[in-house]
Amino acid sequence: MFSLILITKQKKLSEAHFDNELFINASKRILQFRQIIINNTLDDSEDLTNVRQLLGQSLHTLQDFYSHSNWVEMGKTDINELIGINEIIGTVAQPDQSTCTNDGCTKIEKPCTLWEELTIGICPIVYYDCKNNIRPEINNQQILTSGYTTNGLSENEEVLEKPTNVEKCSHGGILDESSHIPAIGGINKDSYSLVFSPHFDLHKQAADLAVKATEQYLNDLRRDIGDKNFDRLFIINPTEVQCQIASNSMSQGKRFRFLRPNLSVHLKDDDRWWIKFKRFFKKFFKLNESIWTGDFFTEETINQPTYDLSDQGVNVKDVKNFRAAPYVIGKEEVRRKKRAIDLARKHRYL
Repeated sequence: MFSLILITKQKKLSEAHFDNELFINASKRILQFRQIIINNTLDDSEDLTNVRQLLGQSLHTLQDFYSHSNWVEMGKTDINELIGINEIIGTVAQPDQSTCTNDGCTKIEKPCTLWEELTIGICPIVYYDCKNNIRPEINNQQILTSGYTTNGLSENEEVLEKPTNVEKCSHGGILDESSHIPAIGGINKDSYSLVFSPHFDLHKQAADLAVKATEQYLNDLRRDIGDKNFDRLFIINPTEVQCQIASNSMSQGKRFRFLRPNLSVHLKDDDRWWIKFKRFFKKFFKLNESIWTGDFFTEETINQPTYDLSDQGVNVKDVKNFRAAPYVIGKEEVRRKKRAIDLARKHRYL
């Protein structure tokens, strides 16, 4: 729990998330990573463990475009076809061009509970509910912008501060201190929670586009490296050695999938003490019940495919099918860490 707080407060590479209007840098990152993935996968002697990690980072950057930029606010209903193809993916706002306004954002401040103070580390809790805070001319002219953060880094590890001489958009949320610098608020659509996402009401549109963009990325990658190498990258048809490693992991309850759907959790903001009291005991009861029944150590049923392999006769919805649910074959300590994180997220501890 506390390690997560430290991670979220660490400075991060802005181009890895399409933050701070670094659209060209982020696009170049996806292009460069994609080429490395292709080159290494085409080499039969290459261990693809690091390539899979690079692929995950690429998809993270790709998906963040839709939740961190104003693509959805511009009225776009389809994905940006230029991402992963060109460095230039659209017209980007100039450094001295105002992109957001204070109008449309309502400040919300409330005292924090002991639990919130321990988990979030910020008290009182201050965040913004924002509607139409992106300047109309920016969206009308189809100019790309994204939110600034207080912990962003350039590729040269230089701190990227939000400008104070021009009103730029912030990422927003209680963990983003730049949201208090004009233009206040933010535009991220990372979650259904207003506490973390000022444009929470647009989360579904952004998530749907991110899923579609991910599908296209994987289909294009499969086309470029071929079915055999795509098979090897995702361990769709594992070797005998990989099967044995996976079998050993399964016997110890350490089963993992390389790609899995993530469900957005809506955090209800209700200050009534009896409601919080009820939720606490409900969560506590479920935790104890899951431990005693053994559900705590079992995997959830996943009924969503990660990519289309129906033309090869693979039932991607069958989680018991090894070809449909590939395993990440990595170091033992890495698998243990992933297992712990997965369990914590499953039971809402992270």
